[in-house]
Amino acid sequence: MSALRCASRAGLVLLLLVGWLTPRSAHAEDVAAPASSYQHRMAQGRFFLQAGLARQALTEFEAAALLHEGQSEPEVHQLLAQTRYALGEIGGAVESARTAAALSPRLSPEFAEFHDFLTSRFGKVLVVGGASEGALTPAPATPLLDPELKRAFLAARSRLETFGDGSTSIYLPVGTYRVGGHIVEVVAKGVTRMDLRPVVDASGSGVYGERRRESKSESKGSSKPKKPASSHPASGALLVRGGGSGYAQQGSGSGGARLLVGPELGLAGGRMVLDAALMVGLTRAERVVGGSGAPPAPLVGGRVSVAAAVAVGSTLRLGPMLGWSMAGASPVSAGLPDGYDGPRQYVTQGPELGVRLVGEGRGVRPLLQVFGFLHESTPAGVSTGPDTSPHLTAGVGVDLGMRIQ
Repeated sequence: MSALRCASRAGLVLLLLVGWLTPRSAHAEDVAAPASSYQHRMAQGRFFLQAGLARQALTEFEAAALLHEGQSEPEVHQLLAQTRYALGEIGGAVESARTAAALSPRLSPEFAEFHDFLTSRFGKVLVVGGASEGALTPAPATPLLDPELKRAFLAARSRLETFGDGSTSIYLPVGTYRVGGHIVEVVAKGVTRMDLRPVVDASGSGVYGERRRESKSESKGSSKPKKPASSHPASGALLVRGGGSGYAQQGSGSGGARLLVGPELGLAGGRMVLDAALMVGLTRAERVVGGSGAPPAPLVGGRVSVAAAVAVGSTLRLGPMLGWSMAGASPVSAGLPDGYDGPRQYVTQGPELGVRLVGEGRGVRPLLQVFGFLHESTPAGVSTGPDTSPHLTAGVGVDLGMRIQ
């Protein structure tokens, strides 16, 4: 009886001991495991990052960010931003930097500068048809001089080759890009649409227009008339320019100057330009009198011209120009000889033929025009008297200025 009682007591003590130890051990493991796993991931990631193994470091940091502690810890998101940027994954770097900034009450000066660089120098771009057959290739309208921005652009462009015909998002350095005949501006805030499909043309509205694909019935000679392609939306700018000219008039040489201010209208996708300008200047309208030079004549009038615009590289456009100027001119009375009774008012007009070179893109761009001209000066308001017949002026001139858009 004594032996049975002792065995029962021993069994009871053993059951109580097991019951006390089991939940405590399990609870200890549940508490220690997540913290230990997060710290382990972070330590591994830092080790790989210092060893130059950015891809392995990214794997560890991504795993740490998914844990409960990592979801609210700004440090892991800062490391994710730095690691993704080092790997050329600008989009992921921007998102991680924004998450780190949202979680941190105050950023360190070093990371604050890095955060500002990512969020102000790169913009999100929705790309359509990046890997379609014959896809267009975006190119900066002005060269990227910053090596970091150039590296990021080349990495983003290489990624386009891995995507299908659908749409995808990439991040590009902020600025203007040329896509075929279009200029697309990438901004830091918002999303820019960039269509790289070869069917995109200079027709339609907005930044892009798309050619209407011909149906099979149309391609086989359907009687249904085709709709004409709509023209590219016109673009405008302000031209301010001035220059000088040298010319021969009635066997004598002289020179003049002028200033022109007026609008420019771009047509046919910017391949043609039409401009009209108010013109003021100084010329010589009166012919030679008695072997001495005629006095200068202030002029006020206008000028219109049309010019082609052929791309020269990525920043300039060059093309032939045809213009016509017309102005009223009046010789300075003090310079006329005593007893002069000839015309005192002239209408000067004629064609100009030359070349036009202008900077491409938006903002303030340089402009250069070199031209030859043949003008006729006709006396106004005089039908009788000496020197009432028109006379010709032939010469060359140069205008320098700027195009403001």
